[in-house]
Order: sequence, then C-alpha cells, then structure tokens
Amino acid sequence: MDPLWRSLLQGMSLLTQVGLTVVVSTGLGLLLGRWIDGLLGTGLIATLVGTALGVAAGGYSAFRLIQGTIKDDDGNG
Repeated sequence: MDPLWRSLLQGMSLLTQVGLTVVVSTGLGLLLGRWIDGLLGTGLIATLVGTALGVAAGGYSAFRLIQGTIKDDDGNG
C-alpha cells in the first residue's frame, strides 16, 4: 500500500477512535448520573457530575491514545 494512503488511513482511524472514546465516555457518565438521580431524587446534581466525569475520562483516554500514537511514530514507544 502507498505510504501516503497508509498514513491517511491511520490518521482517520485515530480520529475515529478519539471521537468514539469521548462520546461513549460522556454518554455513559450522563446515563449513570441520570440513573443515580432517579434513584436518589437529587434533581440534576448526579447527572451534571456524571457528565463532567465522563467528559474528563474521555478526554484523558483520548490524550493517552494520542500520546501512545505519537510515541509509536517517534520510535520511542
């Protein structure tokens, strides 16, 4: 396969992985927070906390994924 196409496909794959990581983590945090709010009757507090934790977890996971890819490209990983 042409190195240019390989590089393009690897970049698109990384972009897809990062996007799915952030979206799924945020969605799970939101759903978990809503479920806890339903159990405890706390309004939107757990939903907001769960969403914030999901965004943070997704961002951290995306950062680690990108960091690992950069290390692999440099040959240091």
